[in-house]
Amino acid sequence: MLYREGARDYKGVPHQQTEPAFAVLRKILNEQKPDKIIEIGTGMGGCTLFLSEFAEIISYDIIDRTEGKLDGLDNMSLRLSDCFDPNTVNEIIYLLKHSGKVFLMCDGEAKAREVKLYAPHLKPGDYIFCHDWEDQFGWDDVKEAVGGNDFDPVEKELCDNEKTNLQGWKKL
Repeated sequence: MLYREGARDYKGVPHQQTEPAFAVLRKILNEQKPDKIIEIGTGMGGCTLFLSEFAEIISYDIIDRTEGKLDGLDNMSLRLSDCFDPNTVNEIIYLLKHSGKVFLMCDGEAKAREVKLYAPHLKPGDYIFCHDWEDQFGWDDVKEAVGGNDFDPVEKELCDNEKTNLQGWKKL
């Protein structure tokens, strides 16, 4: 499912996050203060716009669905590129390794695959989050990548209790 019914907007730009997701992300991002945010799945752009308020963001998607609403805005770079294309994989891994503290948001069409591909390349102190948790995939799909001693869950109870459809982990 590309977009579920009930799109909301953030400052006039549509997004598909749940109502409480931005409050939980705001808390986490204000506490953790990443140097760079890498987002897979720009979608309609509302979440990208929100995330850009916390750090420079580079967002990848295979289709531009933003209708130009993010054009010319500071602190963000939108890239039309498949996150599984070998050149893009190399670019994202380079960014993960050379960007200070990174917050990686996996919100493309294959979130479990994104987590499994990129989690091993995070540095200690980096974060990986994903959207549509328990809606499109769950623990059994990602436990090999983030279930070991190298990762700790981040605000799991808060994400679950607030019904954010988000889950995240910190690389130790």
